[in-house]
Amino acid sequence: MARFNVDETSVKKFFQGRGYRISKIFPTRRSIVSFGDKDGKRYFLKFPKDKDVSRTSKNDYVWCSKLHPMSIKEKWPIYIPEMHEKGTHDGLFWFVMDYFDAKNSLSDPFKGYISKDFIKDYLDKTIDFIFIMQKLRVKLLTDTDKRFYFYRCRNKKNISQLIKWSIRHASRQIGFDNKEVMKIIDSTRFEGTQLAHTDYKPWHMFRYKDKIALIDSENANNLAPRYYDIASYYARVLFILDREDIVHELIKRFYRRVADEHKESFMEQFRALVAWIAVGESRDAVLKKTPCPGKKRIFELIRTNNFMDK
Repeated sequence: MARFNVDETSVKKFFQGRGYRISKIFPTRRSIVSFGDKDGKRYFLKFPKDKDVSRTSKNDYVWCSKLHPMSIKEKWPIYIPEMHEKGTHDGLFWFVMDYFDAKNSLSDPFKGYISKDFIKDYLDKTIDFIFIMQKLRVKLLTDTDKRFYFYRCRNKKNISQLIKWSIRHASRQIGFDNKEVMKIIDSTRFEGTQLAHTDYKPWHMFRYKDKIALIDSENANNLAPRYYDIASYYARVLFILDREDIVHELIKRFYRRVADEHKESFMEQFRALVAWIAVGESRDAVLKKTPCPGKKRIFELIRTNNFMDK
């Protein structure tokens, strides 16, 4: 049998053979994605380009399959998409899931856009889900597969080691002076890990009825450092969108809900995680030649440790 070519023509024919009428298909860096209609409903279809992406796509499927029914039953503020079909073709894992129209996206980093009513209508929902995840433990492929990034954090003492390795690697690529950031990491006591989406940011969120639909959970896992998602959300919204008004309100509201006995350790870990993520975003901005309007401000806040005041 001839090997399947992962290109737009072959993938379109593949999904058409399964009864989908493809209205749009395009390649991304990692997959061929398309929008298709079947039985009067529109779907999002994804076919990975290689086995590494196939592995993360399968983890995305597992996350959604396990959390979708919970998000409905427990009436979460976040809607986890429903998976409708999946399979393996030529060793590559593909799936079909709910479709969300781009016009309902809460943010577009390429246009520097975020919904004007974000703070009023959506900020508390994003915070609510982070606290929900702290109480959840679902079995995911990332928990036992050594190839996933956060696998090294399965032992609490390795969290700092992974972060420092990551910072050194990114720093070498762009000539970044990481001395101050490394001091912050060395002085931080990381408490452990928790369930995290790990790509939690407003451009992976859509308006969906009275909820927020959350996509792109390929690297979701139980081994991310505690508070990773709140730090990631903060760092990326400030670094990429330069919206200090949003992140200031985010951290203020989140901090209020942290138990008094954990407030100090939260801020300690939060600062270190923001610093780590900011270095990674700096590397990406240089290598991908993307704008980073909030870079100067985020490193000022890291240096002064003054996240709570404008």
